[in-house]
Parts: sequence; C-alpha cells; structure tokens
Amino acid sequence: MSSVLAGVTSAKTLPPDPRPAAIYLASLADTSRRAMRSRLNRVARLLGHDRWDGVPWQALRYEQVAGLIAQLQESGEAPASINLALSALRGTAKAAFNLGLVEANDLARIQSIRRVGGERLPRGRAVTADELRALMQACAADPGAAGIRDAAILAVLYAGGLRRAEVVALDVESYDPGTGDLETWPKSGGEEGC
Repeated sequence: MSSVLAGVTSAKTLPPDPRPAAIYLASLADTSRRAMRSRLNRVARLLGHDRWDGVPWQALRYEQVAGLIAQLQESGEAPASINLALSALRGTAKAAFNLGLVEANDLARIQSIRRVGGERLPRGRAVTADELRALMQACAADPGAAGIRDAAILAVLYAGGLRRAEVVALDVESYDPGTGDLETWPKSGGEEGC
C-alpha cells in the first residue's frame, strides 16, 4: 500500500465517522446514490476498511485523496470510474467541512485535485484498412515465428469477421480444408460460440 495512504489507514485513534459520506449520499438521487456508494466502498477497501461507513472520512486530506486517485490509475481503472470516485470524495469532503470536521484550507486542496484525463476506445469498433495494414506491416517486420503467427491470427480475425473470444476458441478441427469453412462453434451440439 502506498505510503501516501498510511496516515489514513493507520489512523486507528480516529473513530469511523460515516456522517460525511452518509450526508453526501443522502443528497443524491437514488440512481446516483448507488453509483457513488459503490465508489466510496471501493475507496474504503483501498484504505483497508470493509465498507464506506467504517472510514474516518474526516481524516482525509489532499495527499491521501491524491494518493487514492493515483492508486486507482495504477490499478487500471477507467478514467470515468476514477473521476466518479473523485466526485464522491469531493462531495464527502464538502459534507465533512459543513459538519465542522474539516478545515476550509483542507477542503479547498481536495477540491483542487484535477480530474483524470483520457478515454477508452469504444467496444466493438471496426478496424480500419490503414490500421490493419499497419498491424500486418508490424508482423512482417518481426523475423521470428511470432510475426507469422500474429499475421495469421489477424488474417483470420479480419477475413472471418471473428471476435477475440471466437479466435481463441478455434482449434484444428474448426477448419474444413475441403470447403475452406471455419466453424466457430462446437460441432457436438453445443451452443453457438461467442
């Protein structure tokens, strides 16, 4: 665990105070409340607690919140999920300030933490001809067997219109050399593959 978070997780002298988070969550619509509670539970687990209502939220300061955001980034969470957690932490910090548990300077520092930039590629996006050409050129530049293997996989993916899960489920029996057909589901009466 990051040393940045040590001050919060080792703050056993401070009793858990769910009031800031509870007040923040109560201020939200039902649908938002579920999402933010989920994010606060994720943060609570990073801090070594089971649930959001076991965290001494009044102990969070700029360095801990910044450390939490960095830890979420390192764990590979999507930028949107990280920004949702940051919003939940900001709202909880504001509630803690309104309860007189956090100083104005500490709240301002937490509020100043920037949102995480970046985006994920949309699912199911078609590969363009230029992208396919670049991938095949990269495979051709690899003098080893991996380049040939990767080019073959790309060709099957592209020509067959297959998804990743379908390609990894293929085996030699999936190909009929007489007809050139490629079967992407089990032959023994199973359900159709991904």
